[in-house]
Amino acid sequence: MTNDLEKIIKDWTAAWNSHDLDKTISLYTDDCVLEDNLDVVCHGKKELVAFCKSTFIDFPDLRLESKSLFNTVNWVALEWTMTGIQAHSSNAATPATGKSVSVRGASIIEIHNGKIRRETYYYNVLTVMRQLGLIHGMPQRMIIP
Repeated sequence: MTNDLEKIIKDWTAAWNSHDLDKTISLYTDDCVLEDNLDVVCHGKKELVAFCKSTFIDFPDLRLESKSLFNTVNWVALEWTMTGIQAHSSNAATPATGKSVSVRGASIIEIHNGKIRRETYYYNVLTVMRQLGLIHGMPQRMIIP
């Protein structure tokens, strides 16, 4: 099972990096749930399609790099790094800045019959906002002696 889960995650990374909507959507179950720490929640493939389209438009050079993977029978915990330039903004509250972002994150993924049933991902929103130039005055990195 471990090799199957690793293949699913390898395919997941490749699909998101290819920006191929059909390939990306095919990895998820029809009743999938995708959510993040900003309260974005997609229920089912129709909402997932809309989310993927806006992501691929907003970050046309989006790249995910899988860092480490931990799994059980049907669950995967994955650390990743996302990079890309925000060329557009589908969110009226966040204007497009044309700046690049690089943020570490993690996904908790449930696998059912070889497909992703549920994915919850977490990342540091302040890091992204700072890199986009939308907030100022915070140190890039805090050093604790």
